[in-house]
Amino acid sequence: MFSFIVSAAIFGIIVAIGCLVLSVKYKRRAVRDVQKLCQGISAFFKEYGRYPIVDAESDEQLGGSVMKVLCGSHWITGEAIHENIGKLNPKLINFVECFVGRKTVNDMVTDPWDEPYNIAFDTNRDGITEIVLEYAGEKTVKRIKAPFVVWCDGPNRKNELGSGDDIASWNMQ
Repeated sequence: MFSFIVSAAIFGIIVAIGCLVLSVKYKRRAVRDVQKLCQGISAFFKEYGRYPIVDAESDEQLGGSVMKVLCGSHWITGEAIHENIGKLNPKLINFVECFVGRKTVNDMVTDPWDEPYNIAFDTNRDGITEIVLEYAGEKTVKRIKAPFVVWCDGPNRKNELGSGDDIASWNMQ
C-alpha cells in the first residue's frame, strides 16, 4: 500500500511539472503571437499610412476580417477574395506570413488555448483605443492610449480586457 501511495505521489508531481512546463510554453507562444500580430499591423501602417480597419463604427474589429486583410487573401487568379481586402490592401501583401496554416476560429488565428485573438483600433483617431466587455447586463469599457491593441484571453479563456491572465500588447511595453 505504501509503495502505491509513493508511486501516486511521484506520478502527481510529474504531471504537475508537465502542466507547468506546458503552461509556460503556451504563454510564450501567445506573447510571440501578440508581438507578431502587432508587427504585421505596424508593417501594414508603414506600407499604406493607415490601419487595416474593417469596421469604422467600432474600435473592436472582427479579427478574421482584419486577418484576411493583413494576409492579403486572394484567389489563385490573384484577385482579392473580397473587394474590401482589395481596397484596404491593394498590393495583397501578406504582413503576417508566420500565421499561414495555423488553426483559426471564424478566420482568426487562435491562441494556444484555441481562442481567437482580439484586435481593436483607435477608429476615431483620438489617441485612445476602446475595448468593451458586456456581461450579465453590465458594461465595462477599457481605454488604452494606443493606435491599436491586440490581446488574447489567456489560459482561463475569459476575456478580461487585458487584465487577469489575458496577454495584451499594451502590457508588454
